Amino acid sequence: MEQQSLLPLDGDLTLNEVISAYKAHLLTPIGSACRFNELKNLITLCIWVEAIETADAFLDDVLRFEQEDVFRHEGGREAFEARCITLIRTPELVAETVASQIASLKVGKLPVSNLTA
Repeated sequence: MEQQSLLPLDGDLTLNEVISAYKAHLLTPIGSACRFNELKNLITLCIWVEAIETADAFLDDVLRFEQEDVFRHEGGREAFEARCITLIRTPELVAETVASQIASLKVGKLPVSNLTA
């Protein structure tokens, strides 16, 4: 498993390490099949560490290069863009969602790696 991981399995992570791992993953058949969802995850991670310019850049890429049909489950391209812009402009919404999920899933005591910009 260690040899297959695109990320270090111990210690803290930087956003650049995570972005590099995602980009490598997107080149695989599984990654390319899930490209839109993986890019949404990247936008959210950037917001989480308040790397707002990077989140904006990924959003621009998604809006520019993704086909219209991938936005179908998001309520359309404009609805997806509006939701992302809201999250980018108010990163505390992402932090609140994470805190809520940690509490509801009762995973607050699990070991974690920090993610830094």
